[in-house]
Amino acid sequence: MKSFVLWAAVLLFALLGTACRPVAMPVSAPDPATIARSAGDAANGSAVTAVAEQIVTFENEGETVVGTLALPTTSGAPYPVVLLLHGFTNERNELPVGGTDETMYGRLARLLGAAGMASLRIDFRGSGESDGAWADTTFTGQLDDARAAVDYLATLSMVDPDRLGVVGFSQGGLIAAELAAQDERVRTLVLWSPVSSAPDTYKHILGAESVEAGLLAKAPLSVTTQWGAQFELGRGFFVDLFRYDPTAAIAEVDAPLLVIVGLEDTTVTPQPAYGELYLTYHEGDERLVTLDSDHVFNVLTDLDPAVFDEAVTWSLAWLGNTLMHTPHP
Repeated sequence: MKSFVLWAAVLLFALLGTACRPVAMPVSAPDPATIARSAGDAANGSAVTAVAEQIVTFENEGETVVGTLALPTTSGAPYPVVLLLHGFTNERNELPVGGTDETMYGRLARLLGAAGMASLRIDFRGSGESDGAWADTTFTGQLDDARAAVDYLATLSMVDPDRLGVVGFSQGGLIAAELAAQDERVRTLVLWSPVSSAPDTYKHILGAESVEAGLLAKAPLSVTTQWGAQFELGRGFFVDLFRYDPTAAIAEVDAPLLVIVGLEDTTVTPQPAYGELYLTYHEGDERLVTLDSDHVFNVLTDLDPAVFDEAVTWSLAWLGNTLMHTPHP
C-alpha cells in the first residue's frame, strides 16, 4: 500500500502545481497502472476492503468517549496511526461529501487504510455519541479528550504509538495544535481550515455581543451561529476563547506541519492570512496549501469530491512521508 502514498505525492504536483509553496518530498514515481488503480479507488470507493472499522470506547474524567477505529486489512501491524479531531458543532464523521455516500473523515479514514495507516476518529464529550452535554463543551475538555485518545492508542498492540499523526479540522485544528505542543508523541500534524485566533473567529461565528455576554453568563447562554444553528453554550467555552492561542502553541511544536485552507473561507477569515500565521510561528518542516474552496472544501456545494480530494491527497502524502518511512522498534 506504500504505492498509494507515492501516487498521492505525485498527483499533488499535477493537481495543484504553483498554487502552493515548493517543498522537498522525496518520493519515487509509481508505474502508470498503479496511478490509474489508485485514482479509481479514490473515485469509486473500491478501496473500502482495505480498511476494517470498529466502534471503540474509552473513559475520560468518568465519562465515555466514543470513537471509530479504522485498521488496514493488509499485513504490516503495528500500523502508523492518525488521530482525527472534528470541528465545532460537528461529530467524528464530519460532514457528508457531495457526490459520494461518505463523510469527510470516513473517506479520509478509508484512504488512510488503503495507504497502510490506521486511524481513530472520536466524538468529543458533549458531541456525537460520547457522554456529556453540548452546553458544557470547552477547549479544555476537548484537549483532555484528545490526550485521552492518544493514551488509549498507546494501549493497542495493532498500532504504533511512535508513529502518531493528528489531523484537526477547524476548531479541531486548534485542539490539534495545542495537543502537539503538550504531547511529544505527536510526530506530524495536518490542520484543515484551522482556527488561528479563537476570539476573532468566534466573534465572527457567534457575534461579538454573544462572546461578551458569554463571559459574564452564570447559566448556559443561547447563541445563534452565522449559519443559523441555535444552541446553548456555558461560560467555560467563552473563557477558553481567551485562554488558548494555537499559534503560540505551534511555536513549541517541532513536528512537521501541513496547513490546508480555502481561499473562499467565510468562517475562519481572511485566508490565507490565518493559515500563514501557523507557519510564521512554527519552526521546522512545514507547508501551506491553498485551495479554491470554502471552509469545508466545498463538500456541501459541489456535486463531486474533486476539491475535497485535493485536501485528502495532500494529507495522505504528508502523513505517508512523515509516518510510513519513520523507523520504529
